[in-house]
Amino acid sequence: MQRERPSGLGSPTVSRPPHNALALAVPQRESHGILRRRGRNARLVEGRNMRAILGTAVLIAVATPLGGCCTIARSMCAIEAPKTPQAATRDTPNGAVDFIISAFRRKAPTELYESLHPDFIAKEGGFSAGDFANAFNHFEADFRADGEVLAVARRAAPRAKDGVMWVKIEDAQTSVWLVFKNRPGSRVLVDDDVASEIRGAVPDLSEMVAVEGDGLRLTRPIPLQGQGDFVDPAHVRRVELYQDWLLYAVVQPKNIRFVDRLREETKGARR
Repeated sequence: MQRERPSGLGSPTVSRPPHNALALAVPQRESHGILRRRGRNARLVEGRNMRAILGTAVLIAVATPLGGCCTIARSMCAIEAPKTPQAATRDTPNGAVDFIISAFRRKAPTELYESLHPDFIAKEGGFSAGDFANAFNHFEADFRADGEVLAVARRAAPRAKDGVMWVKIEDAQTSVWLVFKNRPGSRVLVDDDVASEIRGAVPDLSEMVAVEGDGLRLTRPIPLQGQGDFVDPAHVRRVELYQDWLLYAVVQPKNIRFVDRLREETKGARR
């Protein structure tokens, strides 16, 4: 079977508690010599005491914060503490797909809108964030269904062509090429009411930084979007430079409806 080619845009730790914390709470067992002199009754008492000690140890282990496993011994408890899932980013094309799926599932139209490349928005008529949010609200079932379909369908490795990345997603009922274009950005957070967050577009990050010995230096200033007069260096909290792979086109969609629903909404809004 001939493989389908893309078209439309051309070919394509939590720290562990000290070990003695539990030991301090467990009473010491009597010596065997004393138990032998006390006879059968002492052995019955010992059995009850040991059951109580073991019960106390289990309660303490449950109540003690875990550092990846129980503090008694790893061999007694092989269950690892659940790890917090890493938040999706758009640093790579695959990361951008995961970010979009997460936004669909969490009903986050603003994050979805911010995941669209300006060229995509322009080609679809220049809709606003409000237009996109209205489309999401009116056709929420279709938008969220697309997120679930994209999450479970097979995803091929991204292909590079003409400065964009093509990601093929398909299964028995679904087929679509998601095309991403990188738009590196900067973000400056400042403790200031006038300019609390300043975002900007930057060239390729390889042109923004250079390695000198054991350090990394900027080769050009980070843009402040005309707000440099309002930024006090003493109030800067964070400076970020990042890759940002944005959705540039949706090609040959089958069983993916959100673009059609967006067109319906924006077309109706223009009437």
